Amino acid sequence: MTKNDRILVTGGGGLIGGAIVRRLKHEGYQHVFAPTRTEIDLTDPVAVRWMFSVYKIDYVFHCAARVGGIKDNAENPVDFLVQNLRIQDNVITNAAAYGVKKLLFLASSCCYPNECAQPLQEKMLFSGPIHPDTEPYALAKLSGIKLCQYLWRERKCHFFAALPCNVFGPGDNFDPRTAHVVSGLIARMHAARISDAPINVWGDGTQRRELIYVEDLVTALLLLMEKYDKPFPINAGSGVEYTIRHLAFAIAEAVGFQGNIRFDGAGHTGVHHKLMDNYKLNQLGFTAKTPLVDALRWTYEDFLK
Repeated sequence: MTKNDRILVTGGGGLIGGAIVRRLKHEGYQHVFAPTRTEIDLTDPVAVRWMFSVYKIDYVFHCAARVGGIKDNAENPVDFLVQNLRIQDNVITNAAAYGVKKLLFLASSCCYPNECAQPLQEKMLFSGPIHPDTEPYALAKLSGIKLCQYLWRERKCHFFAALPCNVFGPGDNFDPRTAHVVSGLIARMHAARISDAPINVWGDGTQRRELIYVEDLVTALLLLMEKYDKPFPINAGSGVEYTIRHLAFAIAEAVGFQGNIRFDGAGHTGVHHKLMDNYKLNQLGFTAKTPLVDALRWTYEDFLK
């Protein structure tokens, strides 16, 4: 990408899309488009077609999606599947129709089968059933991965998918009903600290999650847009995982919560262990550099704002 290229970031109001927009503008890119959902409804094919016809886009970071945590997936499977399929179809097919040079589609590590050897390698995708707690979202993302591959093969479109691990940071969704693990725990522990109440954490605390701070992920995604040129999906993780117990106490320290943390063993917990093989990304020169303690502190400061 050059500083004068026209770049579309869908989901620019969200955690990852917002961070990409900030980075691009900070680095001097002159034409960054990030329409809000009130400006462009990405589920509306007419609106999306109009957007591509008017903006004359060169590159796309497709980050927009109907997102949420495990509980939200379980309670709203139709919305997660249908809305994401519609958004992906509209954005990706119109990008192909209007000559976009390169498109990065943001998928997810939850696309991997429930029963997989660790670490998760890209070749393991589509090799087995998805965990039921995240199945609606994952099935939509898997369809997006295939659509990019088909367009590359059939129409020579340089579209590919990146699969991040659990992402967190400033700009996250802190609604405990729909948040992911880090932001959800931050919000709940803050409330518990204010009310001087104990906090319950789903599972027994032994579940493990690979985490990446959003600014590290943005570095990885910009590197992929610059250097990666293959039709195959690629992992975009930190290579570092933590138990939920370790994470809970680290968040408690960042928040200043000194109450009782109880691991009840109940609730939706997702897969027990999920660590990705990031060899291909690391070979391009990427290393996640932000320490967990700093990342959690900055995320909590953003929550307070």
